[in-house]
Amino acid sequence: MTTKSTPDAKAVRLDDLPLLFAIMERLQINTILDQHLSRHLNWAGELSIGQVVVGWLVYVLSQSDHRLNRVEDWIGKRLDVYSAAYGKSVRALDFSDDRLADILDKLSDPALWTKFETQLNQHLIRVYDLNPQQVRLDPSTISTYAPVNEQGLLQLGHSKDGRPGDAQLKFQLGMLDPLALPLVTQVVGGKSADDPLYAPAIRQIQNSIGTGGKTYIGDSKMSAIGTRAFLVASGDYYLCPLGEKQLPPSEREKLIQAAVDGQVELRPIRRERIDLTSNQPTEIEEIAEGYELQVPVATSLDLTNVQWQERRLIIRSISSARVEARNLDARLTRADADLEELTIRKQGKRRLSKEQIDQAIAKILERYRVEGLIKTCVTIAINEQDVRAYKNRGAETRAEAEIVLTIQRDEESIRNLKERMGWRFYATNHPTLELNETVLAYREQYRIEDGISRLKGRPLGLSPMFLQSESRMIGLINFLTIALRVLTLIEFQVRQGLKAEGQSLKGIYAGQKGRQSMRPSTELLLDGFKEINAVVGKVKGEFFVLLDPLSEAQKRILRLLRLDDDLYQNFLSYFQKPAPG
Repeated sequence: MTTKSTPDAKAVRLDDLPLLFAIMERLQINTILDQHLSRHLNWAGELSIGQVVVGWLVYVLSQSDHRLNRVEDWIGKRLDVYSAAYGKSVRALDFSDDRLADILDKLSDPALWTKFETQLNQHLIRVYDLNPQQVRLDPSTISTYAPVNEQGLLQLGHSKDGRPGDAQLKFQLGMLDPLALPLVTQVVGGKSADDPLYAPAIRQIQNSIGTGGKTYIGDSKMSAIGTRAFLVASGDYYLCPLGEKQLPPSEREKLIQAAVDGQVELRPIRRERIDLTSNQPTEIEEIAEGYELQVPVATSLDLTNVQWQERRLIIRSISSARVEARNLDARLTRADADLEELTIRKQGKRRLSKEQIDQAIAKILERYRVEGLIKTCVTIAINEQDVRAYKNRGAETRAEAEIVLTIQRDEESIRNLKERMGWRFYATNHPTLELNETVLAYREQYRIEDGISRLKGRPLGLSPMFLQSESRMIGLINFLTIALRVLTLIEFQVRQGLKAEGQSLKGIYAGQKGRQSMRPSTELLLDGFKEINAVVGKVKGEFFVLLDPLSEAQKRILRLLRLDDDLYQNFLSYFQKPAPG
């Protein structure tokens, strides 16, 4: 029997959900989505499409799992938390896999997605006071278990996942430096060439951040003359390696030879090593050397002649040259060993003729890619041996042919080859970026790779895909790039705050209370908010809340994110209101 003094209470598991909902509200993802997506007449429940998307994003970021069939049950156990976040009644069916699949179909519409992505980018740049000056672009592929569709997106192409036998589709990402914030997502067929993807992606980014004075960085596929001319014509800059189509091997050899012969002065390229705990430089290391020259370039773009001065950077990476030289030495050693083995006589080993040895030598040199670096000479030596008489056999002299293989390395050719190792050729039209800055800017290309790794691996887990519908595959890629934006912005804001304070963050590593970091990842930050629980209820008609106390690290993270220390306490005040009905 319940009396007036009997507590009416329930346990509520909060974890990182209030934090994530607060960040989503700041980003206005649901508001912007609802401006472009309308609910159909059969849509049930109080939530808008944008609110369902946000609720799904919270699940993905909290659980590192985007599978549609897991969301309904998980949210069904947290309806009170979701209702508190929205201030309205939430049903588990609002997040059924059928409804989520329908949303993916909507997000796959290229016109709708472009409008949403452009508006979201503009909002994020304004809210986070970003200065969009440098953008990185890179295409990648996603493998699927669906059948190949040569007339659609799922095709066989060059897989970047190491799964050449699976159907795949390709997507292009453009990200804003220095935080690697996604700006554009474009999905095309799996065997599409990379070169034509850059100009459309850049044009869409320009719609978000404007034109003029921005620098676009990409791999050698971005060096197509049409892409470079497009950027020049729009008043923007490019930085990319030159492929062999743009700079043939004969031209590369001339540029290297000028450096080897001392015809040009090589300038050192230096970089500061940063301690990740203190975020302070520990030493300055020399990572490369090189020089630059200017070349006039002219081409036709949309029937208009475009002319400009291009800076070409001829750079020798010290680490790359060292690794390539070490690999060459290893190949030479293995080739020497295999060559010496050819004429060693062993029991049961077939003896080769001179012609067979010549053929074997050619194969070994080709296998180890050392043609012209090892000189061999095959001769036949005649060994005479006197044999004394025995029984009915008279004494005689026997002649036996022995094949002799002489092996000698061509040290001059090896030295010349090593002098040509580690060279890279870059092009830019940026007029003021120093040589050192230019090389370091390109070397930061790994930033976009980190974003792609997050998208395809943990925590977003896009690859491989288990969906069968191409439209839903496109929608899922687009959806997860929203999640990637959230991950990126949380990380960026915390790191910028720590840098401004000049202090590191501790108390976020499990089992290592004293360990500190100036550059914590979002995944690590969110993990620090697990196991936050509360009890809410009434005693004698009075509402009460018992909340697990937040640690100093958790409070500091909230402040770094410009969120209230009382975020969790305020979140629970919803339970004091009458249940939505």
